[in-house]
Amino acid sequence: MKPRMRISAKRKRVLAFGRICELTGGRAVRWRRYGMSAAEAFRLCKADDPGYYAYLEYVRSINPREAERVKAAARRPLYYEAENARRHALAEERRKVRARRTTSACPTVAEIMAAWERVGESHEATLRFGSLLEDLECYVDNSLKFNEDGDIVGRNQGIKGWLHDNAPILYDRYTTVMRYKAMSKKLRQIVELKDPVSASAVLVGAEAVCDGAAGANAGGAGTAVAGKRDYAADEIAEMNEGDDVGARNAGSESGDGRIDGRERMSHGGNSARMVVPDVAIVKARAIWREVIGGIADNPTALVRRIDELVDPERVEDATMLAEWKAKYNNEITLRTKSKWWRRLMEKVG
Repeated sequence: MKPRMRISAKRKRVLAFGRICELTGGRAVRWRRYGMSAAEAFRLCKADDPGYYAYLEYVRSINPREAERVKAAARRPLYYEAENARRHALAEERRKVRARRTTSACPTVAEIMAAWERVGESHEATLRFGSLLEDLECYVDNSLKFNEDGDIVGRNQGIKGWLHDNAPILYDRYTTVMRYKAMSKKLRQIVELKDPVSASAVLVGAEAVCDGAAGANAGGAGTAVAGKRDYAADEIAEMNEGDDVGARNAGSESGDGRIDGRERMSHGGNSARMVVPDVAIVKARAIWREVIGGIADNPTALVRRIDELVDPERVEDATMLAEWKAKYNNEITLRTKSKWWRRLMEKVG
């Protein structure tokens, strides 16, 4: 009896690709060598070309990331204009001149210099430095200057003047320093955190928010506002009662055993207590973990990654970000936030 010949996996892939070449008239060779353009992928998808789907299935088995790129290229014309407009609107929002506010205490020179020394140690340390500069902006005067006719003639020095007077080392590296600040601002847009919540909320979560709010309230300054102005105590109380997730006062305990919307719960079965922040912060931390997943652990990679996620021309990254947000909006709720918070903290524990 003649023994059966076994076909190797490599040979099977060659035969499969040969069948795809027959379906596509040989175009699959060019697709594999040079890639498939967005226009061609869209046309083949709309025409319901069997060769396109056979090639897509083949690519998925050998290179899933390339398969996702081809699928995104076919979908791109359907939503490109809307996504492009949305990202340009985000860029316009970042360029607006407006009074900012934060619940974090004003960072000291020592804190900023210590954070600068640690930039590059980890993504968390790099973002922490940018977040401190974002908080500092709320305590310095960078308001516009007007002449007698009401025309804008300049701005007050703001952070640049503060660095000149207090941290000349950072003043000499002003461009680099402000790049980290811009990175922090873009990340707040990506994870959908708004004033007065600091970007550092995604790093250490509830402790950072609570410490910042407690420090501000203990100092009697309330919530700091850009231009060296403060909210009055009654305005802070009004924010605490609203939907603003970052303006809740973590320094006072209510009568039902809750700390202004943040749950107390035992951690590990001992007497230690873990404070669970608002749902928005839990979602933000989950997205932050996705952002830094799979990139090199250096500041250049982090800045590039965040820039890609807000770039109007990189629609594939926008699709991926939308999938992250849809996933966590569906899975992280008031009922499940405690479970997710434990899981997210354990990842870095």
